[in-house]
Amino acid sequence: MPFNSDTYYANKYSRAAWDYLAQAREIKRRIAAGEKLPHAIAAQVESFAKLARSCMHLSISRRRVAAMGKRK
Repeated sequence: MPFNSDTYYANKYSRAAWDYLAQAREIKRRIAAGEKLPHAIAAQVESFAKLARSCMHLSISRRRVAAMGKRK
């Protein structure tokens, strides 16, 4: 079976998206628990969420490209 880079990168970006989302959720959980965090860390929640969305969009795009390649 030949290597399909589209599905490889789709899976890679999907895993990265879920990792970024987990990091954002962990920071939000710590804030909700009343833990005092430096402002720089607390501000990363929005950045992690944006990174997660971007990675998931890339994953979906790669899956569409892979599906188009199978139609040939």
